[in-house]
Amino acid sequence: MKLSDICRAAAEGQDSVTAEELFGTLAVIRGCDAWGDAEAGFLYQPCRAPERLSLDMEFEDAYMRLEHIGHYPMTLLFFHESEQLLTAAILGESSVFNRFTSLTAAFRNGKKSPFACYYRAPDGTEQAFNPEHGLGFDHVFPNRRLEWIG
Repeated sequence: MKLSDICRAAAEGQDSVTAEELFGTLAVIRGCDAWGDAEAGFLYQPCRAPERLSLDMEFEDAYMRLEHIGHYPMTLLFFHESEQLLTAAILGESSVFNRFTSLTAAFRNGKKSPFACYYRAPDGTEQAFNPEHGLGFDHVFPNRRLEWIG
């Protein structure tokens, strides 16, 4: 999948970010989560494109996750070895449920894979996660699960 296609697909339907902004703030990360292993290897150090990245770069990885942190701004492209690891990363603290992450897009087998996240509310009901709800930083999201759409 070309990097241009990844950025375009991630930005599709978003009002807050364009494919050009994603590419312009992109770092490609292999082998770890950005907030994980301190000795993580970067395929490319964060930079402003097109200094090091090319929109024509091809990635053959089956499981990828693109995240945008709008206030910084910074965009990260992660690679995962399996769908289970991709799902776990999306449900983790540094992805959808992180108040600073403004966009998370998942890719499986070369295609954008829409998803919905759910958690158990204090009253015991399952709620769809929506970052627009304005929940505080101390809000906890127990019993998280992800559902692939389509």
